[in-house]
Amino acid sequence: MGPRTAGTGRRGDDPATETEIAQAVEALLDKAERGPAGAKPSKQDKRLAGRTRAVAEGTPAMTASPPDEAPELTEEADAEQEPGPMAKVIPLGFFDPFEEAKKRW
Repeated sequence: MGPRTAGTGRRGDDPATETEIAQAVEALLDKAERGPAGAKPSKQDKRLAGRTRAVAEGTPAMTASPPDEAPELTEEADAEQEPGPMAKVIPLGFFDPFEEAKKRW
């Protein structure tokens, strides 16, 4: 058996397990997050990161309302609402690819 690279199986060897794949992906994402070794972020990169943080901090987190605060729908509430006029249903035609192929483009 040949050497393994980054925790994954080589072609023709035993298939890699889900754990090995997850570890390899995690290592790759960690490396990508750090960026190139020894490179300083440019002024433009710093400005962009600052704007991103400012927007993220200024935006309130969206939270779902707790179940006890959610409005309850009852049969009485449904009965109080008068049904409006029903929309007209327009059936779609049957699509026949063979007939479509005979038509001119």
